[in-house]
Amino acid sequence: MNVRLPDSLLKAQQAGIQFFTDDDYEWKLALNGPGKHIEEIAGGPVLIFANNGFGDHLFLKKGPDAEQFDEQVFEFLHEG
Repeated sequence: MNVRLPDSLLKAQQAGIQFFTDDDYEWKLALNGPGKHIEEIAGGPVLIFANNGFGDHLFLKKGPDAEQFDEQVFEFLHEG
């Protein structure tokens, strides 16, 4: 992948973080790359970086700089 990742994601990766939680789920940090089904909904390039094992994903959208993903996290819930 020839894009720059946000610093927070790089630091988590370098620290060996594999799982993290929010109010609803435990997420697995897994840089899965683009997800065409999510890109169609989001209207542009995305980077899937976590999943919860139930078909839901966390992803980033490209920022104004086409070479870097923005820090804002979006959630894709497979059930809509």
